[in-house]
Amino acid sequence: MNAMSIIATVLTAIYPLLVYFGLNRFEPQVMAVLLAFAALLRWRGGQKALSGLGWEGYAALAVPMSLAIATGIGNKEITLKLYPVAVNVTLLVTFGATLFSKESMVERIARMRSKDRHLNDEEVLYTRRVTEIWCAFFAVNGAISAWTAMRTSREIWAFYNGFLVYIVIATIFSVEWLCRRRLISKKDREKLEPK
Repeated sequence: MNAMSIIATVLTAIYPLLVYFGLNRFEPQVMAVLLAFAALLRWRGGQKALSGLGWEGYAALAVPMSLAIATGIGNKEITLKLYPVAVNVTLLVTFGATLFSKESMVERIARMRSKDRHLNDEEVLYTRRVTEIWCAFFAVNGAISAWTAMRTSREIWAFYNGFLVYIVIATIFSVEWLCRRRLISKKDREKLEPK
């Protein structure tokens, strides 16, 4: 991961907190510049990886840029607050679309990380299940993000989208990692068993 990707990832992660504190001092139009800047950094820094994912990867630029433009024109806080919703919808569509193709998104990512490694049928099924779990998360999280953007205070929106959701994501990653370790250890045991 290069420097631009790291900066963009950090800006995206703390985006709700930047919006929360920024809107106390600046107009939404000014904050829209930050959103556009983060989107361009992410696109430039991750161009190679994004192109490897196909059209889905380029949505990472189109979605925030569209919201930044809408905020620049309308100067409305709500368009800034809808960014987490748009991210979840985009991820739901991109991950969900791969469930109707030969390779699920998680399988595609696994193959990109280790191109020389063959995935067996059990691993392919596992990656499909993990993709389905992420799709469910994106759907639920997108709905909660929309509710916080439209029905709650700026403080609750920032707390959920800038803090609480990361605890949920870390929990999902941890559980998935434990399940993957168990799958791998099971395969190792099977290799050692006499035929």
